[in-house]
Amino acid sequence: MDAPTIRNDSPPRLSTAAIGSAILAFDSGVGVDADSFRLAAILNDALAAIVYTSGTTGFSKGVMLTRNSFISNLVYSQKNVFLFPGERFFSFLPLAHMFWRAFEFILPFSRGCHITFLGKIPATSVLFEAFATIRPSLVLTVPLVIEKIYYRQIRPMIGEGVPLAVTTKASRSRQAQLDELSL
Repeated sequence: MDAPTIRNDSPPRLSTAAIGSAILAFDSGVGVDADSFRLAAILNDALAAIVYTSGTTGFSKGVMLTRNSFISNLVYSQKNVFLFPGERFFSFLPLAHMFWRAFEFILPFSRGCHITFLGKIPATSVLFEAFATIRPSLVLTVPLVIEKIYYRQIRPMIGEGVPLAVTTKASRSRQAQLDELSL
């Protein structure tokens, strides 16, 4: 049985590739207009990307990801991570990182957030400066980054006996915003 395709009965928004196709069609004399333009259906189980691992557990390897893997992450995160159009989002993980693709790019992009990319190596001092400047609405990251921030910046200031879990005024404020949504 064939996998279902993603369908949308309304006219699709034109991507860069679609605009390029329309320009090519126009240049070749084929008439294309907004009412007749359609993109080909793409199977959900079709290959979307081959991502190479860093090799931290051995040799690096290519992982073949389907469109379903990207869409399932997007659907899950849209239901569980509350972002609103115009909110500030800060992207600092490597662009090849899968967590970056799913949660620092695709998710905020799909919600209409403003994404600021870090143009430097994300040392903890650089991150703290960027957080203060950008003031992101939400920071999503991997555990290694949290551990580095904690052990290099926070723990030396507060002492050895304080556990890693910390609640901030910003997180309490964000929780109040979420509570107002009546979900």
